[in-house]
Formats: sequence, C-alpha cells, structure tokens
Amino acid sequence: MNEKSLSLDLLEKGTNLCRFLQTEKAETLISSRFFDALCKMCESCYSLKNPALAKTELSALRKSASVEADKLYLYLDSLLSLGYISPAQRESMVKTVDILKKETNI
Repeated sequence: MNEKSLSLDLLEKGTNLCRFLQTEKAETLISSRFFDALCKMCESCYSLKNPALAKTELSALRKSASVEADKLYLYLDSLLSLGYISPAQRESMVKTVDILKKETNI
C-alpha cells in the first residue's frame, strides 16, 4: 500500500472509532482531540508524494506527522485507561499508525 491508501485506511478506522466513542460511550472530550490529531497526521502523510513540495516542506510534513502520531498514542492510552476502549481496539489503531509511520519514514 502507498501513503495515500494507508492514510485513508487510518482515517477511516479512526473516524469509526470516534463515532463509536461519541454515540456508544458519550465521550466527546478526548475523542475530539484524537480526531483532530488523526486528521492532521493523515493530511501530512497523504501529501508526502506531492511533487510540488520542496525538501524543506516535506521535512516539515514528516515532523508534523510524527508529532501527531505521538498525540494519537497519548489519546489512545488515555481512552484505554479510562475504560472507553478495549486493549484490542487500542492495539488495532496503534498497529495501523505504526504501519503508516513505517511506510512514510516518520
């Protein structure tokens, strides 16, 4: 899979998780921050193959994606510790984030 496909996959899984958190668990505080970080990471990774970007801009995108990935891990750990998600849900999201990070070299 390429960066675009992996970004779309992560965004889809994350959106489904946020929808679950908001409708089934009535959790809106962390899930909204999680969704923001998710969108920013996916946007950055999706744009990495844009030929119009200079090396410095690509470097900034990678840095941004890396910071947003750290935020995702923080929010997933928080949601797990608060009992909003299961360990399996957390691991599934972490695995998808890790695959995207590996494929995009961030």
